[in-house]
Amino acid sequence: MSAAMTAREALANLEHRFSDCGIESPQINARILVSFVLGVELGQLALHHDDEIAGDSLLELKRLAARREAGEPLQYVIGSAPFRCLELETRPGVFIPRPETEVVVQAALDRIADVRIPQVLDLCCGSGTIAISIASERSDAQVTAVDVSLEAVLLAQHNAEKAGVENRVRVIPGDLLTALGKAEAGSASEGESTTGDGSSPASGSFDLVVSNPPYIPTAKLAVMSSEVTAWEPRLALDGGDDGLVVFRRIVAGLGAHLRPGGWFVCELDEDMVCEATRLLEDDGRFAGIAQIDDLAGRPRAVAARMAQRA
Repeated sequence: MSAAMTAREALANLEHRFSDCGIESPQINARILVSFVLGVELGQLALHHDDEIAGDSLLELKRLAARREAGEPLQYVIGSAPFRCLELETRPGVFIPRPETEVVVQAALDRIADVRIPQVLDLCCGSGTIAISIASERSDAQVTAVDVSLEAVLLAQHNAEKAGVENRVRVIPGDLLTALGKAEAGSASEGESTTGDGSSPASGSFDLVVSNPPYIPTAKLAVMSSEVTAWEPRLALDGGDDGLVVFRRIVAGLGAHLRPGGWFVCELDEDMVCEATRLLEDDGRFAGIAQIDDLAGRPRAVAARMAQRA
């Protein structure tokens, strides 16, 4: 790149470079980086093709482009990712929000549509994608979000504050459902109350438990794009030999936390949805079991309702 160039010249330069190094959708990558540096909306970039990029702005574009050429995911490079009505901050070390998860959020929202002040639990919350979306789109929802990664917990807390839902999204560190007992003990000792009716959602049953857990079979990680495996945390990807290790752990503990009639919605690898459905059917505690497809028509998640007690 020269000492100064127009946005149009920068776009052509970056598209050529990204294409040469094998980056998928080089034109889109170039447009996102140039619009980011110019500080304009992507849809308005065509109106700024003649704008000059020089000085610190050009240096920033060069730095960002070099990171992208090295294979770093675009969401880490620009520090954010769009998701439904949100723009979530992203950081290296925390799983990047995916558009496929949007249908999981919608399935979850549909299943609590008639519940007043729904108590929601999001396991493996990552950057807060599901928890914050539910709280943003259901103004009465009280959400507890859990992740074993402290980096993820801190980022989810930050994203909740950024979205203005920090008073209804409680983010706690810990290993799946075992985190709830520790949080309950801590809240009791501190006299903490986290919901609108004065109770802690960790101490009672939930109307909805939703999760996007690690679900990639270990062997499949070896053949996935290095842009994923080299940059995103393995802890958020590796679902064990069959991709269902974490799923089984969640299902085993639901009885103590999901109320009768409450829903469980879980995102999974498309090849694992049928097996997960069978496991829920064999469990005997669930009804209304359904598979959920993503927008491309591929199996993306499973939903099941905790049967009413006799």
